[in-house]
Amino acid sequence: MGMKIRNLVLDMGNVLLTWAPEAFALRAAGNEADAGILCGALFGAPEWQMQDAGLLTEEEAYHVARSRTPERLHGALQLLYERWPLWMEPLPGADETTARAKRAGLKLYLLSNAGTRFPAAISHHGFIARFDGMMVSAHEMVSKPDPRIYRRLFDTFSLSPRECLFVDDIRQNIDAAEQAGMEAHLFDGDFRKVEERLRHLGVPLP
Repeated sequence: MGMKIRNLVLDMGNVLLTWAPEAFALRAAGNEADAGILCGALFGAPEWQMQDAGLLTEEEAYHVARSRTPERLHGALQLLYERWPLWMEPLPGADETTARAKRAGLKLYLLSNAGTRFPAAISHHGFIARFDGMMVSAHEMVSKPDPRIYRRLFDTFSLSPRECLFVDDIRQNIDAAEQAGMEAHLFDGDFRKVEERLRHLGVPLP
């Protein structure tokens, strides 16, 4: 009798890497007031969701943001746009848990609502090399929690939903994953809980 869970499917933002738009904007702008303007223009705009869904390119979304930003902040906005993916930092435990999961024989997959610059922008993180496959919403023209992106993940990588544990920090994405047939864990920043869940599901983590 083999173990039931063979695949660990992970979200990226606030699971593997920090997603901190306010902090990124502050780093680019240098003060709170200007950071608020940049954050609203780029990350808080409807175009942001549109580029995650592949309806706009990241560059098109950036140009719309630029049109909403005072000219004196164009340089800071450009810096923010170009650099923020590189400012994402691995969450504590991401490296260790992905390493342990891999040693336990699990396959690792990334399923993220993100723009087309991923996964190239995150390839410098060591743990990314452990992944067996990545699916980014902008490339698929559909984003979580739409059921189609989960089905596409299964089809693309020949996965059986009941052999997957899905980890995400957003409740709607978790609910949709469970409806798609996966085991799912709502991530709260603690990778020890992910490991406990895997052990509970019969995965012999080292």
